[in-house]
Amino acid sequence: MEDTFLEIKWCREDIQNLLEEQGKDSSEQAIDNFLEKFDLRYFEEMCIQSGWEILQSMI
Repeated sequence: MEDTFLEIKWCREDIQNLLEEQGKDSSEQAIDNFLEKFDLRYFEEMCIQSGWEILQSMI
């Protein structure tokens, strides 16, 4: 039995789509620039925190 019940993965296409929706440059270089400046560790921590809050609210 696997312990993991959900895994969320983000990809470069997600960033590209968001940039396009905002009318921004969505080229590969623009995605690279975004990810270079983006604090991935903070984003991961906030996703985990939000997940815990949602799970707790469902109990």
